[in-house]
Amino acid sequence: MVNIYQSTEHIVIIDFSGVAIVSSSFADELLAKMIFNLGYIQFQNVFKIRNTNSPIDSIINTAIEKRLSER
Repeated sequence: MVNIYQSTEHIVIIDFSGVAIVSSSFADELLAKMIFNLGYIQFQNVFKIRNTNSPIDSIINTAIEKRLSER
């Protein structure tokens, strides 16, 4: 996804429409790792997350917290 942004320089929308649940490893690799590497503000400037539900939000937040606690 970083490559998509770098080649287009457009905001990348991560849309979870129709997705009921994600694994914690997916959330970690897709989102938490990028936030860790880019920083939260840069991540928010480049990527927009849409159409999540409560379980997905919880899994994403937990993955981010775990990744950031590794610092």
